[in-house]
Amino acid sequence: QVGPDLWPRHLAAHPAQPTPRRGAPPAPQRRSATMRERRVGEGGEVEKPAPPQAAQKAAVVDAADGGSLWQDLRDACPFGLPPMAIVLKVISLASSIIVYLALPSMRVENGSVDACDPVRTYGEIPQEGMHQLMDAVGRDVGASGDFLDIGSGFGNYAIWACQHGGFSRCWGVELMQDRHEVAEATLRDAGVVGVTLLRGDMKHHPQVYRNLSFAFWNNLCFPEDVSKAVTAQFAASAPVGAELWALAALPGPLAPGIARAHSDVSLMMPWRPEFAYRTFRYRRVANEDVTC
Repeated sequence: QVGPDLWPRHLAAHPAQPTPRRGAPPAPQRRSATMRERRVGEGGEVEKPAPPQAAQKAAVVDAADGGSLWQDLRDACPFGLPPMAIVLKVISLASSIIVYLALPSMRVENGSVDACDPVRTYGEIPQEGMHQLMDAVGRDVGASGDFLDIGSGFGNYAIWACQHGGFSRCWGVELMQDRHEVAEATLRDAGVVGVTLLRGDMKHHPQVYRNLSFAFWNNLCFPEDVSKAVTAQFAASAPVGAELWALAALPGPLAPGIARAHSDVSLMMPWRPEFAYRTFRYRRVANEDVTC
């Protein structure tokens, strides 16, 4: 026998590999880390092959992205499934019904034959309606005080009141950020002076009542607690003689200092052009002049 210490050096450095049996599958070749990794780019980054599990997941995602997953579901259903477009329409309709039935606080009766839809019942008073109100209250109303649009939206009425309505000071207060930003852009383009557009809750802006002469309020979609708060603020802060015109009756009982006045003006609104909205007119009076 010859021990390993007596083997030739070239055999000791490279020991013999076992000879595979005839008919046996070839043994898997071992690859070094250098062979398993591939350098890409000049930055020397190393890209490693994805594990088999990750590759399988990627194949499933690619199949789903290609629309085959929905097709497989349709094929597997014994009764068949409708096209995706119809399914989306049904989901949209179901969502609307759920909002209507489950969220009654979003729907506010407006004192007329109509009912508020917080999504569809929105629009601004057209210029024809602006002229109607100015004719009803008197064209000289602007000389006695300020104009106020509660829920001013895109700012059109407040801008028109200072530009064509005879007011030198006009206020608009809007809660929604997107509408307020559009209103500010409209005001910059119009270049009308004397208009101030504010964003936020009315209760945070009592200064708009101090020299008020005429206020308009599309209160169709305001809940009762907000309407009472605005009414109380008008009664406490507006000067005697100021008028508030609304599209819905103010919740009763009226706060001391507010009296209902006669109005025969009906306004056409863009979201329901076939229907004329009756206006409700209120006047700020001294407490001793209030009558039931």
